[in-house]
Amino acid sequence: MEEEYIAGLKRIYSRSRAVDTLHDDAFRREERPTTRRAWDEVRDYTTREVLAREAMVGALKDVVVKELVRLKVGLSPLRTLMDTDRQEEQTRIRMGLKENMKQANEVRACNGVEGVPLMNRDTTITPRINCPN
Repeated sequence: MEEEYIAGLKRIYSRSRAVDTLHDDAFRREERPTTRRAWDEVRDYTTREVLAREAMVGALKDVVVKELVRLKVGLSPLRTLMDTDRQEEQTRIRMGLKENMKQANEVRACNGVEGVPLMNRDTTITPRINCPN
């Protein structure tokens, strides 16, 4: 993205330079107006900005990107270890849920078939049989 911006700045600079050469011929013998001198400074600033951005892109490519690639390669085993831990945790949760469902089904079967509680006249509930737990 930065390289595209640099290319755009270079195009703008070359176009403005081409137009400016036509106007510069008219002012060769006499002193330039202040607006012309200000425009020259703006144009020079554009060249300095292009050079600064090119240096930044070069530094990013040489130093930062290489370090990020090295860091990414170094983190690959760690990422694999993290994925393994996550899978183990999911398996542990899944087995716990299976065990809870198994116990709930056993209690439901015990109470549903043989242990339906009876209602006494004094409105207390007493189970018919005790289910093994």
